Amino acid sequence: MSGPLGPQEHNRSTLELDRIISRLNDDFALQLCKPDVTLSPRKLRERQRSDEEARIDDIYRIIHQLHYRGGSRLADCLGLFQIQGRLILSDAASLSPTRYLSTSLRALLQERLLKILRDVNGPESKQLSKRMSEVTVNQSQKRPKGQPPHRYEHHDAVDALPVRSSGSFADSGVSLASGSRRSIGEIIQPLAQQSSFDRTFGSSRASFPSEVFSSKNTQDVSFISQTTVDSGYHDKSNRYPYSQQTSAESFSHSFGLSQSRNDVQQNWNSLPSRPNKSTNQLESLDDSRFKSPLPLLDRSSQDSAGSVSRTIDEKLANIWPKLPIPALTHAPLAVIWEITRAALHCKASLDQFDLLYEPNDSWHDQSSLRDAISNHHLFHGKSLPPSSDPVAWHTALGDFQTKVKTVTLSADLVYNQDSTGPLYSLQLHPLKLELGHRLARRFGADRFLEITIPSPSGSGSADEEPDVLKKDPKSLEKIVNWLTKPEHYFLGRTWKPFWVRNVKGKKISGTNRTTAVDRVYFFACDANNFRPSAANGISPLEEALETKARTKMKLSGLLKWAIGIDNERNSEQPVTKLFSRLALSLSRTWPTVVLEKHQIINKPEDLTRGGMVMNDGIGRISPSLARKVAVALGLSDCPSCFQGRLGSAKGMWLIDVESEEDSERDWVETYPSQRKWICDFDDPHHRTLEIRNWPSELRSASLNQQFIPVLEARSPQPNAMRRVVSEHLQRDLHADLGEQAAAMKEPMSLRLWIHQSGPSKSDRSLDGSAGFLAGLPNDNADKVAFLLDSGFDQRRMEYLSELVWEMCKKKAEILKTKMNITIPCSAYIYMAADFSSTLEEGEVHLSFSTKFQAEGFSDTLLENMDILVARAPAHLPSDIQRVRVVSRPELRKLKDVIIFSTKGSIPLADKLSGGDYDGDMAWVCWDQNIVRNFDNASMPQKLDFIKSGYLRKVTTQFKDILEEVGRDDYRKYMNNRPAHLQDACVDQLLGYLVDQSKQGIEFTEEDWKRFCIQHLEKKSTFLPDPEYAKEKGGSRRPDPQGRLHILDYLKFDVADRVIDEVLTSFNQTVKASNAIPYDEDLTKLCNMYEERSKTSAGCRQLLNYLRDKIDPLHDEWKSRNGTDDSKFATKTDSLYQKWIDIQLPAELLASGEFPELVHDFNKNSAMSNWELLKASTAFKRHYNKGYKFVWYMAGKQLGFIKAMAHRVPGETSKVMVIPEMWGILRPDKKLITSLTLQREAARDSESAVALEEVFDFDDNGTVIDDA
Repeated sequence: MSGPLGPQEHNRSTLELDRIISRLNDDFALQLCKPDVTLSPRKLRERQRSDEEARIDDIYRIIHQLHYRGGSRLADCLGLFQIQGRLILSDAASLSPTRYLSTSLRALLQERLLKILRDVNGPESKQLSKRMSEVTVNQSQKRPKGQPPHRYEHHDAVDALPVRSSGSFADSGVSLASGSRRSIGEIIQPLAQQSSFDRTFGSSRASFPSEVFSSKNTQDVSFISQTTVDSGYHDKSNRYPYSQQTSAESFSHSFGLSQSRNDVQQNWNSLPSRPNKSTNQLESLDDSRFKSPLPLLDRSSQDSAGSVSRTIDEKLANIWPKLPIPALTHAPLAVIWEITRAALHCKASLDQFDLLYEPNDSWHDQSSLRDAISNHHLFHGKSLPPSSDPVAWHTALGDFQTKVKTVTLSADLVYNQDSTGPLYSLQLHPLKLELGHRLARRFGADRFLEITIPSPSGSGSADEEPDVLKKDPKSLEKIVNWLTKPEHYFLGRTWKPFWVRNVKGKKISGTNRTTAVDRVYFFACDANNFRPSAANGISPLEEALETKARTKMKLSGLLKWAIGIDNERNSEQPVTKLFSRLALSLSRTWPTVVLEKHQIINKPEDLTRGGMVMNDGIGRISPSLARKVAVALGLSDCPSCFQGRLGSAKGMWLIDVESEEDSERDWVETYPSQRKWICDFDDPHHRTLEIRNWPSELRSASLNQQFIPVLEARSPQPNAMRRVVSEHLQRDLHADLGEQAAAMKEPMSLRLWIHQSGPSKSDRSLDGSAGFLAGLPNDNADKVAFLLDSGFDQRRMEYLSELVWEMCKKKAEILKTKMNITIPCSAYIYMAADFSSTLEEGEVHLSFSTKFQAEGFSDTLLENMDILVARAPAHLPSDIQRVRVVSRPELRKLKDVIIFSTKGSIPLADKLSGGDYDGDMAWVCWDQNIVRNFDNASMPQKLDFIKSGYLRKVTTQFKDILEEVGRDDYRKYMNNRPAHLQDACVDQLLGYLVDQSKQGIEFTEEDWKRFCIQHLEKKSTFLPDPEYAKEKGGSRRPDPQGRLHILDYLKFDVADRVIDEVLTSFNQTVKASNAIPYDEDLTKLCNMYEERSKTSAGCRQLLNYLRDKIDPLHDEWKSRNGTDDSKFATKTDSLYQKWIDIQLPAELLASGEFPELVHDFNKNSAMSNWELLKASTAFKRHYNKGYKFVWYMAGKQLGFIKAMAHRVPGETSKVMVIPEMWGILRPDKKLITSLTLQREAARDSESAVALEEVFDFDDNGTVIDDA
């Protein structure tokens, strides 16, 4: 690990010179190199006979002189060369996508650079330098009074090299308005003379911000450089909404000074005018209509009414942290990510982070890097975030991807509760290796960033939303504008958002609702070391596995490759539908076989009957290719079908049962219903069969709550249907809650129950560790697991017993709300179409790969019986269908998939709430007590809500918006539909709205009001929630005939009664254990010091000090907590910091009386002797009336003390577990069950020997069956 920058000025300067030369070679392929000082004078003269070698030597010599001479002249020269060099490249038709230049073009670039360097002392250069100093003065005047310049603030020539240039002005179409072209020299000269360019590229060294977040005045400027070539420029006559336009405010930042609107406009107008028509409309997609830059704020003209708006703008300008220091710009992205993540987590300022990156193991080994970070003075006393997965870290230092998986860059933007800080706080996740998506595999995973953010158009917790958003009615617009602005600068790269999708948010405390969260996908279009764009606008194929070789690429290139926006037929699709196809390229899939073009059979037509598509979303695959796919997936058996993606096609591929089994021919077919856009399949990534899922061994399924009213409505004997469903519910409730009561008998069984019923893996942090609040895990289930692992027993420890009781009550409330009803003879199964046409209308085929066993049923297939099939969401009576299952020899090879007939007038999948075969799963039930008591309903007549005017479809084609002006009309629709409505009109309306964002359907509040009045005959648009759906206050409300809705009946008459009975019994069990709050093991350390204090004044002083420090904290705990649960975490964290600050006083340190507390190898650890004594003392003083305070403050230490006190005959050592491993520990169910059996048997001395004779156990504790 390199040392601080300060003492190594000379080395740092040499390194910067090498970086300057390297950057020039990377950007312009100049082949510059350091002269060989070992050459003799004769060989040196021979070398200089070559014009190119002489130029290279002269260029290096002058750069070397200017660099060590200091000042800003070198930066000025390189800034000017950036403009002129890119104009030369843009004008040169011979530039290849691989960056190899012709000799003549390289010579032209070298001569241009040499001329600029030689003219540095000329009058023109002096005038430029004068203007540069004026800019520097203007900037220096902005420094707060009394604040010295930063220790590293100087003119650095590297700063003149743009870090985010998306191409030069010429790239954006610099040409004469008349259409004539000028020579390169004619273009360069006027540009070099324009004052706006002088000011833009006059390098004013970026001052280092004092915080990890940038100030507003530098937000849109790279931390490395303020001399940036912007790729776009202003022209009012530009008719293309996707043209690259940079807001005036953003452009002013590139100048390095604040400017008025008129000043900026004058600078814009000084640029060459742009023609009204672009030769390539797709080039204008990058700052498209769906990106609206933040408007320039004319602060001098705003009145007080705009103060809130200004505040939001300012808060949105300070979101992204800057790159730590220039010396890290050549560090691998993984290193930059880790340092930035640590700084954000620890809220550490990076302006004094003075470690200099060097390409060696001390930087590339994650443990060494984290040690260096934690030992840095900025991070003293602060806990680093969890480390990244070691395999992910190693992969990120290489190609960022393996054959199957890619490293994911992900983060959260959460509301910042600090009113003085940015609107959002950025929280970077550890690097994670997971299944990749197509775009990451094709363009490099390091170019994609996934950010979750509270949905701007969604509803969340009122407590979480900052006041500044509540007060401003235009806050939504501001957030969307910021999010979709042309570009975001982060990690030294230019990121642009291109896709957003809804994800599941966190549950809002005290409700059954979750916060609305979106995941936004960003693409790195540019960076400080990216090469010039390829000729076709798409990065070369080989770049995906070369993280050090990245080509600049506009969003238009990404969309061109991903969804073929340059194809005329694709551009005729509605924009909402076409852009929704991006999801295909972002699906996390398993890449398997790369096919040849002739192996992909694109069928011209679907299977149709009477105009209805009978195989919507499904095609066939040859048995040979299916076996190869299974091998690539690591499967021992070949599934019957695969859900996946292939180029522009998505859906299911079913093994062709008509092909010869031993045929080696590999092929796959796609149908029009599968193909979502026109794809040429030229790129091998478009010919890779990517697998998303496949059928596996089936298991019993839960009954979706939406199915229950339909089952009763179509039942000839409704009471019998209620009884059957009620019996299944009672069985499940007794099983769920009975497991917890049984687990209370001993700690290992409780630990197993915690594992099975505790927080899901998705609630864990990315490294698997559990989150802590102060001294205990945040989640109650993790608290229980933590205490059990430390050696506490729920039968003896009152606090642990209370936690288990709270978990049981919480589980009971969840069961009351969710009413999880498992139907043993049912399963969720993939649907597929019968390509063999052997099934008649109303027939299905279903066989199992293994014997399906459940409550009186055990078989490998279903035949000659009626079954029910359904698909969620189910609103109409016809959404559940009773069909006949038959066995057909032709279909016997197809296992764990239900085959639907392709005969009839309407596909069976379509009857099930508009389903298809692209991966939809059907709920299949063969419980005859349910099936025989169900009659089919006929399909209702379809209502055309679009024709009647309730809904409107956005029919704008993609090609249309290329010629439109103004902002986009795309909207993100939230699906807040009431699921309980039974009216057929509403049910069909919901069917329309399921895919409204993809179909481009508009449905406004006014449309809903009109619908309620005309169809529902209701004036209110808010329909009352049914009793069972109410979060609180639901009660039995029978109809006039005295009958409850079936869901109300199941909740109030069945679930509530059973749960109350089980809870009463469980509570009696808990109380019978007679657990107490005291534990003598936890007081032994304090007792030892109390005994010592009888003869030691210093020890008495120590204990009095602890008492005087701990008791006030306990009093503050009692006064703070219990009044507002929503602020519990904040108050607890605040108090915990005070607890941590209780340290051994200086006078006792100096006394030398407590060496065990001072000279402790664990002195910086939470488990130091001092921390253990503090915990033991707090427990002894407050275990009775303040035990929650004690456990939250000292839980980690008390657990450690208990574990150290644990004694087992013949075994005294303890096993330490780090948080990352503890969070993923998995109890062995078989071993725990067998040990429990042995213990129970041992309690009965008469049967112990007999039991041992009956049972044999394997190494895993499993009973060996001797049958």
